[in-house]
Amino acid sequence: FALGPHLIGVLRRGAIDVVLTWGEPVVFEEASDRKAVARALEADVRRHTALALRGRAA
Repeated sequence: FALGPHLIGVLRRGAIDVVLTWGEPVVFEEASDRKAVARALEADVRRHTALALRGRAA
């Protein structure tokens, strides 16, 4: 699908509020278990999202 029409629709709606949150850096090395790291990061993103939706800082 084309991004252009969707982007134009968003821009026409006017101002939007955006919340950006950064978690702690994660060390990822050759020996890291990528699936375990992915699970941990997913949990962290979910936690940050829930806090943002509740209006609380992470």
